[in-house]
Amino acid sequence: YGRCAQKMARKVTKAGSLGISFGHDLYSFEVDYLIEYEWAKSAEDVLWRRTKMGLFLSNEEKDVLAKYITEKHLT
Repeated sequence: YGRCAQKMARKVTKAGSLGISFGHDLYSFEVDYLIEYEWAKSAEDVLWRRTKMGLFLSNEEKDVLAKYITEKHLT
């Protein structure tokens, strides 16, 4: 994330503030940043276009992420 890393992680003060773990060190604080500032709209967008984590997450983990993103967009 380069220069945006500090902005992205500003609320992370301890391990518990990383949020939900989707697997392989992908946490909700990062997904929230991608939704808010980089306009990520779907799990596929996060997993393949923005992070390449689609290479590592199981189908179950991908489903949890997809549900999380859908719920974030509804609120």
